[in-house]
Amino acid sequence: MDIQLQKDFNRLRLFYFIYFSSVGCFWPYITLFFKKLNFTGQQIGLLTAIGPLVMLLAQPVWGVINDKAKSGSRILRVVCLCAILVCLSFMIPKGFMFFFILMGLFSFLSYSIIPLADTITIYRLRGTDINYGQVRAWGSFGFCVLAVIVGQLGDLSVLGNLYRWLHPGLSPEISLSLKGIPFLFLAYALMMGWVFYLTYQLPVVPKSSRAGKDFSKLFDLIKDKRFVYFLAGVFLLQMSLNTNVSFFSLYLDHLKGSTGLLGWCMTLAALGEIPVFLYATKIFSRFKPLHLLVIAALTGALRWYLYTVVSNLYLVLLLQPMHAINFGCYYLGAVHFVDEESPREWKTTGQTIFWAVGYGLSAITGNLVGGFIFQHYGIIRMYQFGSVIAMGAALTFFTLDSIFPRQNKIS
Repeated sequence: MDIQLQKDFNRLRLFYFIYFSSVGCFWPYITLFFKKLNFTGQQIGLLTAIGPLVMLLAQPVWGVINDKAKSGSRILRVVCLCAILVCLSFMIPKGFMFFFILMGLFSFLSYSIIPLADTITIYRLRGTDINYGQVRAWGSFGFCVLAVIVGQLGDLSVLGNLYRWLHPGLSPEISLSLKGIPFLFLAYALMMGWVFYLTYQLPVVPKSSRAGKDFSKLFDLIKDKRFVYFLAGVFLLQMSLNTNVSFFSLYLDHLKGSTGLLGWCMTLAALGEIPVFLYATKIFSRFKPLHLLVIAALTGALRWYLYTVVSNLYLVLLLQPMHAINFGCYYLGAVHFVDEESPREWKTTGQTIFWAVGYGLSAITGNLVGGFIFQHYGIIRMYQFGSVIAMGAALTFFTLDSIFPRQNKIS
């Protein structure tokens, strides 16, 4: 490995480590924050659904901006600064509409960071012996480290007293219930300040034109029944995953778990991703993408079912490594399946469609339905529902080849 490549590799690893550290300060705790502010289950569902909706609408906008801009790093700097300002606004205790707007703004900014960073990373690693997973694994490691640290910070009652002093109009019950959770947004802002600094050290990606020209092949992909059937499985499995991401903190709260324990749960779950990303090449030498998808969906169905019967917090903690299979195998399998099925010049668009369904439509539906079930039937019923739809996803992936055999008509 030459010296410049080694420097860029280290800078990219540090960038992902710090960025996902900031993620560990915000997303695991945001629904718990809303619950402590006495928002209803349906309101929390709406607040968490706005993010995927904004992502679905904003993705083409960021794509155009990235294509037109001279430097992706410059866009990242602007996004980081705006994200810092918006996140700090979460420390102001206001009503539902205030946070609804904030979640929309924050999602518009935060969902753009990784696609922009991935573009830079993949370009720099192209033609080298380093794969994307070796860089992305450091993001999981960063998430693990900060999720534990800020989880302990969120349990500090003295910070709840400080928050009440900063906002005297807030009721004592709410401020004491929140403890240090609002200050996790300050931790996010500090980490994003570091990310802003690191953007000055990222490799430069020259502008290029890689868009496909043969639209007939794009329409072939969209109309392909095999691909649509695959997307149906993605919708179901990702729906259960997104619901868990949004409501797991409320599940732990239901079991009287602390934010510190939530941090440890997030850490164990993310730790499992690291070997999956690092050994992706070896995994695919033994399993086909559809095999990984079936395994991931069955693991998800079992995982959500176990959540409904386990009441011991330490047993819940021991279940978290299942995330490595439930999410890790799903993500690897889905991305590679899309790559295999998409025409050469429309592979990026194929991945965009996958993201739109899995992280857009499915996330919106999962958060809204999850919020409804949580409010009217409770968190246990919500996970029972998640287990059923994950099993439906497993059945979809398992029967895909028999119902719609692969044909080498898309090249």
